[in-house]
Amino acid sequence: MKIALDADPIIQSLGGGMARKIILEGGLELVTTFFTLAEAKRKAIKIAKRTGYPGLLLKMMIDAVPADVFEREDYQDYREEARLEIGKRDAGDVDILALALWLRIPIWTADKDFEVAQVETYDTPRLLKRLGWISQ
Repeated sequence: MKIALDADPIIQSLGGGMARKIILEGGLELVTTFFTLAEAKRKAIKIAKRTGYPGLLLKMMIDAVPADVFEREDYQDYREEARLEIGKRDAGDVDILALALWLRIPIWTADKDFEVAQVETYDTPRLLKRLGWISQ
């Protein structure tokens, strides 16, 4: 299954747990955008400042996420559609939505802003069910 990886599961995976297990062992074809990775790194730096955890290590962990990363020019033709669907709720989600629209795939996210979008979304518990790792 190919799925667009939003910043939230990336951040969740930094602490280990099921998000990390899905990323490393879920057999998913993960894709994301450079914009989304940058967003995850910004969030990781905030976590590092708050917790004292080494920010450079968190950035390196994000860089090690096994996902194909797309440039904005790849999905540019879908950015306007994505902006119209979600831009008013969260302009930071436009790129990952545009990527998902372009590739016609779902998004793995914890963000409720995607409820208005015309793509399927999975949060981590729902994805665990989809993968058959937990019962329905």
